[in-house]
Amino acid sequence: MPTWLVAVITLAAFVGMIICATKKENPNSKPIAAVCLLVLLAGAFMYLDNNGIFRASKEERDMMASAERFEESRLKSLSDFITQNYASQKVIIVAPGGTNWEQNEYNKKRVDRLKKYLPNAEVKALNYVRNENEMAAMPGATAKEFNDFFKANGEALFVLLEDLPFEPRELGKLSIWKAKGKQKIALLSGEVSSLGFYFKGAKPGEEVIVAAVVGKTGLKEADYEKPAPENLDEAFGMRYVMITSKNIDQYIKNTAYFSQR
Repeated sequence: MPTWLVAVITLAAFVGMIICATKKENPNSKPIAAVCLLVLLAGAFMYLDNNGIFRASKEERDMMASAERFEESRLKSLSDFITQNYASQKVIIVAPGGTNWEQNEYNKKRVDRLKKYLPNAEVKALNYVRNENEMAAMPGATAKEFNDFFKANGEALFVLLEDLPFEPRELGKLSIWKAKGKQKIALLSGEVSSLGFYFKGAKPGEEVIVAAVVGKTGLKEADYEKPAPENLDEAFGMRYVMITSKNIDQYIKNTAYFSQR
């Protein structure tokens, strides 16, 4: 309930108690006063709760819930695309974080949400472990670790929650670029402007990247302040774009345009 409405109801209950106190001769005053007291106590609790006394404030909770809806909209939209276009393909969800990914609650939540929309997909992770000292220098997986994973899992469509290597030379070492469509990937993050060729391949059917979810270009600060609607498809449309072989060229042009402004 909005804080302003809680305040109005609480104030009304307080006024009601005062009125009842001045009308003691009325036999209904005591039960009405008791009800007003309960409303007053409940309203006071809700007001304090909304303002973060007992837990995160309502505003903070709304912001977190909105962020989660935006995140889930990305997972749902990519899953819908895969289900509609690659229904017969073996799908493997690549969990983020390497061997110990399940120790991270955020990683587990993302995998669980994606699994909800791709119930027949397997969940696997790359075989690597990073200690705290290594995390800063090498936060994700190397090309070799990706290549070992691709080799071990054969033909499949890999939905990557694990980020591809950021460094261009390391990215170029990935064996999947030479798979000629026998292995494919779907991306939920990362810069794809330099990967346009792999959305199409040298021949039809040889595409490597089937789809990638990227942020919309040209959004203003006010756009990011708008909360995510309950409808996840609408939420996706507010922030993101699905890039495929059909619109990768236009996306590259748009990205170049906004980067020059």
